Amino acid sequence: MKGFFTLLLFGFPALVYTQDSSATRFLCFEETLFQMDTLQEGDISEARFRFRVCDTAPVVIHQVWPGCGCTVADYPKDTLFPDSVYMISLRFFSEGRPGYFFRSAPILYHSVNPGENNPYAETQVSITGFVLPKIQNPPPILPETKRRQRRKSR
Repeated sequence: MKGFFTLLLFGFPALVYTQDSSATRFLCFEETLFQMDTLQEGDISEARFRFRVCDTAPVVIHQVWPGCGCTVADYPKDTLFPDSVYMISLRFFSEGRPGYFFRSAPILYHSVNPGENNPYAETQVSITGFVLPKIQNPPPILPETKRRQRRKSR
């Protein structure tokens, strides 16, 4: 029993770290967080994230999931080749969303190599900013009604 625990204590970490680190796939982004300017409610703003494939194998982006319906992602749908520069854009629609916002978009991608056991990897990009609320038009000012003047009787 003591031998089992010794094997578990020293052998398990060796099993975990025997993976070849050169086989990992990843995307190298210039930045993963984009700070937008202050927006007016109703504005549409776009953030562009430049990246390249930092792997030896080509990669395909499976899907980009924006945080909510107010954010739309545009990403390359074709095979991405190593050391080439690509772009993912996130468009934020601020209508009906005044105040501070933080939206992230997880990116699920996989290697083109068919022999890999778990070809999927994930990263994310995020946008943040502040939306000023619309200025409501004040109610119209009604003209004052003329007061009836009384004549002074003498």
